Amino acid sequence: TKEEVETLFPLLKERSLQLWAKCSFMLYCGLRPIEVHSLKWGDVDEVNMIVNVEKKQDTNKGKSRQVPFTSKISTVLEEIRPDVYFPTSLVFPPKTIRKEGTERSSEISDVFEDVVNSLGWNDGVEKNSKIIPYSLRHTYASWMAQKGIDLYKIAALLGHSTIEVTKRYAHLSPDNLRAAVGQVF
Repeated sequence: TKEEVETLFPLLKERSLQLWAKCSFMLYCGLRPIEVHSLKWGDVDEVNMIVNVEKKQDTNKGKSRQVPFTSKISTVLEEIRPDVYFPTSLVFPPKTIRKEGTERSSEISDVFEDVVNSLGWNDGVEKNSKIIPYSLRHTYASWMAQKGIDLYKIAALLGHSTIEVTKRYAHLSPDNLRAAVGQVF
């Protein structure tokens, strides 16, 4: 909920500015964690307020797409923008943790989990229902569906390869079906 976000995000920011910023991109742009980690400054068009998300060649997840963003992300960018950067520079350089010859940041999951656990939100919750960083992407889609945004638009923004994946959010907008019929008839 928006109230939960208002509780969670200040705590994330208190623990790590970078984690707060990453989570903001997942919640307010619907990006996947892998997309956040590979985001370059050249992918962020601050004038037109668009994030250009490129499909990763090494994954079957998502499509290349342009995701509009609001002033919430502009504020995040103002806070994290370094004095000097290049278009090819990562927005979120990894805090180097070597695993199988690659660099990655575990902060997005480890610190996020610590903060959520401190709030008790996952207490007694089954594993597949726990709040995890990816839940922010689902929240982005859920909020859109609840506001009556067309599932095809949600699919395009999320980079889903088929509308079937997006249909899981359809149950969140039953009142919008009634409103649609009312508008026509």
